[in-house]
Amino acid sequence: MKQIQRNRGIGALILLLGVLAWTAVSAIELGEGAPLGLFEAQGTMRYLDLPANIVQIDDKRYRLAQNTIWYGLNAGASLMQQLLQAVNGEVAYIVDAKQKVPTVNAIWILPSEGK
Repeated sequence: MKQIQRNRGIGALILLLGVLAWTAVSAIELGEGAPLGLFEAQGTMRYLDLPANIVQIDDKRYRLAQNTIWYGLNAGASLMQQLLQAVNGEVAYIVDAKQKVPTVNAIWILPSEGK
């Protein structure tokens, strides 16, 4: 009986984590061809936590804006796979200086040949 309850608890936790990941990925807004000159800085994306809205670029952590626009992603491919592949890759980004906490409004995942 305890084993069944434990399995149900683990199953519920896995389902909850799956829903959180799906919600975060489904909310991603893809941008269309913005000029690189609009982006303030470039760096290496070291960490990405979509459910918590956190991104680490180089050695600094930023909050992701609710309506963060992602450039350089292919709409036809798996978004989650593309984002995981982008970790430790070069990105360009725009920081909203009006926020109390440093917040990124847009991220352009640069192609590997553009390093």
